Amino acid sequence: MPGTAASHNGAAVLVSAVYPGQVASLIAHVAPAISAGGLAVQMNREWRTWATRVRVTVEQTFVHPAGGQPERVVLFTILNRSDHAVNITRLGMEPITRGGESIFFPSPLPAGPGPWPVPPHGSIGLYQAVGSLSDGELDRTTRARVMTSHGKTVRSKRVRVRELTKG
Repeated sequence: MPGTAASHNGAAVLVSAVYPGQVASLIAHVAPAISAGGLAVQMNREWRTWATRVRVTVEQTFVHPAGGQPERVVLFTILNRSDHAVNITRLGMEPITRGGESIFFPSPLPAGPGPWPVPPHGSIGLYQAVGSLSDGELDRTTRARVMTSHGKTVRSKRVRVRELTKG
C-alpha cells in the first residue's frame, strides 16, 4: 500500500509504491537537467583546451650580456597558459605621457622582429632599453600590451613609469 511505514531490520522504512507512469514522468523531467549539466562540463573543458590564455608582466631588471657590463632594461615576461602554442605579434605599452601615443616595440631584444612564438605552458622574456621610456611622466601609470595572432589583446597590471625607469 503506497505511503505506509514498515520495519526492516529494526529501521523504519517508508514504503512507497511507484507506478509506471510516474517513473516515465520522473525520467522525462530529470534527464534534460542531467544532460545540460554534462554539456556544460564538456563545453568548459573544451574552452580551457582551446582558449588562448596569455599573461604579461612588466618590470625593470638587469641583463648581463656575455662579456659586457650589466644593463638596466624593461623586461616583458609573456606566459602562455594555453594547451597550444601562441604567436605574439605586437609588443608595446600604453601611453607614458598625458595625451601621448601608445609605444610599439617592433624589435625587442633578444628576439628581434616578431612574431614571437610562445610554447604551450611556456614563457618568453623580451626586453627593451630603459632609455626608450626616458621621456615619460614619472607619476603616470602605464601597462604592457601584447597582441596574439588570434587577435587577442592582453594587458599587464598597471605600473608607474617611475618604477620602470628608476636608476
